[in-house]
Amino acid sequence: MSTPDRYAVFGQPVSHSLSPRIHRQFAEQTQQRLTYEAIEVAPEQFASTVAEFFASGGCGLNITVPHKLSALRLLGA
Repeated sequence: MSTPDRYAVFGQPVSHSLSPRIHRQFAEQTQQRLTYEAIEVAPEQFASTVAEFFASGGCGLNITVPHKLSALRLLGA
């Protein structure tokens, strides 16, 4: 059996996020194999943590405060 696709939300704070629960329910309803976690990331670690996430096989991220502008800069926007 293959490894489930890995997704996450990055933020600070992020422990209050409902995203992991919502995405878990979505995966169950659509029979998808995925994990979705909330990851606390300090602003000064944002770029390196994003790079590590994707280098380790991460498939996609949601970004919340205070990282939205940093995410735009990573995208070159």
